[in-house]
Amino acid sequence: MNAPERLSRAPYPTEVRASPRRRPRRRREPQLRRRSNSRSWISVVETGLKLTVDLTVSLGAIAALSQLVPSYTRSQDQLEQLHEDVETTRSQVQGLQGQFSRYFDPTQVRTLIEEETQRLDPQRRPIVWTEPAKEEVSR
Repeated sequence: MNAPERLSRAPYPTEVRASPRRRPRRRREPQLRRRSNSRSWISVVETGLKLTVDLTVSLGAIAALSQLVPSYTRSQDQLEQLHEDVETTRSQVQGLQGQFSRYFDPTQVRTLIEEETQRLDPQRRPIVWTEPAKEEVSR
């Protein structure tokens, strides 16, 4: 009789018991949170580095501009001075070119000789102005 008792006893209770609900394991969520926290930390660090680099580049550009602006104004002043010198030299060159063309003009050779040496052209006759006598004036 021992045997039927053994058989009647089931390893599981035959009664339906209300078992407490099992909560699903949330092992993945903490890992995801850890990953998202690490990802957000990485993005924060990356953004901070980008801002630092951009700020450094901006400061370098400002420093370069602060040195270039005075240099630019100095070069503009020098350029204006050179333009003035060029205009002065241009007017002097024009005057000298006029003198050069006058000195080497074959039609003005005799005039230049008279001016420079105070010699008169031999084919030229001197004109002498005299005061008319009083008798000639009354006529």
